[in-house]
Amino acid sequence: MRAKIVLLIAATHVALATPLPGRDSRVIFPVGQVRAGMTGLAKTVLFGEQIEEIQIEVVDVLRNYYPGQDVVLVRLLGPQAERIGVAAGMSGSPVYIEGRLLGAIAYRFGTFSKDPLAGVVPVEQMLPIIQREERRATLWLPERRVSDRFLDTWLGGSQGEDLLLPFPDQGLGQSLVPWPPLLVFTGFSESVLSWVRRTLQAWAPAIAVGGQASGRVEGDTSLDDLQPGSPVALVLVAGDATVEAVGTVTWRDGEEILAFGHSVFDAGPIALPMARVRIATTIPSLYASEKLPLIGDLIGTFYQDRLTGTFGKLGPLPDLTPVKVRCWGADASERTYNFRVALDPSLRTVIPFYLRVALINALESSRMSGGDYSLRVRSYLDLNGNTSLSFENFYARRETAGFLSPMEDVLRSTMDIASAIASLMFNPFQPVRFDSLRLDVEFLPRSRQAEVMHLWYDRTSVSPGDSLSIVCTLLTNDGQWRTIQRRIVLPRNLPEKGRIAVNVGGGTDLNRLDMRNFPNRFQPVNFRHLLRILSSRRRNDQLYIQVTVSDAGLALGAKELPAPPPSLLAMFSARQSAGDVRGLPARIVLEECIPLDFEVTGIQTATLLLRSETSGQEK
Repeated sequence: MRAKIVLLIAATHVALATPLPGRDSRVIFPVGQVRAGMTGLAKTVLFGEQIEEIQIEVVDVLRNYYPGQDVVLVRLLGPQAERIGVAAGMSGSPVYIEGRLLGAIAYRFGTFSKDPLAGVVPVEQMLPIIQREERRATLWLPERRVSDRFLDTWLGGSQGEDLLLPFPDQGLGQSLVPWPPLLVFTGFSESVLSWVRRTLQAWAPAIAVGGQASGRVEGDTSLDDLQPGSPVALVLVAGDATVEAVGTVTWRDGEEILAFGHSVFDAGPIALPMARVRIATTIPSLYASEKLPLIGDLIGTFYQDRLTGTFGKLGPLPDLTPVKVRCWGADASERTYNFRVALDPSLRTVIPFYLRVALINALESSRMSGGDYSLRVRSYLDLNGNTSLSFENFYARRETAGFLSPMEDVLRSTMDIASAIASLMFNPFQPVRFDSLRLDVEFLPRSRQAEVMHLWYDRTSVSPGDSLSIVCTLLTNDGQWRTIQRRIVLPRNLPEKGRIAVNVGGGTDLNRLDMRNFPNRFQPVNFRHLLRILSSRRRNDQLYIQVTVSDAGLALGAKELPAPPPSLLAMFSARQSAGDVRGLPARIVLEECIPLDFEVTGIQTATLLLRSETSGQEK
């Protein structure tokens, strides 16, 4: 069978009108023979599992509509077409002329179209996808720049929301464009779905609220009923909450299928689960009709996501990463959520977003009310069979325009987790296998946060080895003042003159300051260094006291050379333009932290003079 497909593909490149070697010429209708006015039929499911036939008429052939691709413009005919038009979820529906397969419905003609027009991608342009699978490319594609941006988000340097938007802009014009995926969310709260719609509105996917399919006899694993015209799902998240992209089977040969008629994410080689689908109904709409899918069992794996469709095989499932979320409410009640995610490296621009959506749903569903809460999140990530990472942080819901922002604490906490995973998926050092992810989340009463407002100290100049008393005041979000006193002892190996800076503030603000002053510390040079950066992030519920000394130094990659001899400094300074050497304006000589029961924001800095011990002390 494989040899027949290869011969078929080769033949279509030679002469589309020639009978196809290895295939009866009655099986495929070549696009070169299509003429305006020809009639045929499309197959799709509008209700239940029954494949229906819809009459079509060829309007014309749009030659080279996309580079190297033809599109056949057809009009759907009959009562169903007039009522429903071209619905989201029809992508991949096979179209036949004279009983032979022409191709798959894949394109819509704008929005609010009064005519049920659809674009058909010729099956001759879909079959080469199978050949792509035979010479499958490696799945690990390192991208240093993107990994660093996610790492920057993890450390608090940027919001990073733009990094997790997985669709190209489809627009609302009247051009012929691929149907965006029909995304089906099952087990999600309305508040989370509203956030998803707002987040993806410019990318215009069709978003449906689905359910679990029922009614199939237990143990009935026959796949004979999965035929061209049957609905099928590409699964992103499975379990207590599910996310799928739903389309239609175009072609089946044994255990192999082609579907969708266009890319879902344009990801190339993939390994994502395939699932059964039953259509509860199809909802007509002047804006955009859509099918209402019910998702069934996992039945196979999609291996290719290409411009003209997806390719998959029935049978074995891909590896899925188990995710477990345990949430404890303020009343000590516990709720547990389990789901599985295909953390496929080729879907690294997509999967972190949908993992985040599933985590948002678990946390927001456990909140039980829109009350005033804070979160304590402990995350445990197992990698490569021998590496474990654990993170803990605290998130208070912040105000926006004077009001508590809905889900703000949940959004920040899940963005952190998604950013850490994405930085590993994009890392330039080695492939990563994600074995498991577990979250323990504690909901605490009240939004507990405070901002560092003032900093006082008991002297304006110090000597190496001196003790320094500092007092800082914090203003809580409920208007209360908190005063924290601390005595620190300065190291003895300080310069005898110069200046020191005492920085007192929250973990995120201090991270941002360090990223400006010591960027080399946050630019990993190997995989172990990346893990160390991820693991050593400062926490939000601690007050940090950091002392730096003004001291001309050098950074060679991740290694710091504090106070080098002038000759060495001059020699390496000449190489700074090469990018591997960077001057450092200061070095960190002391850092302490004070655990608190609220999130700390803001930072205050005091600058003191350094002088030698023999010159006396200023009180």
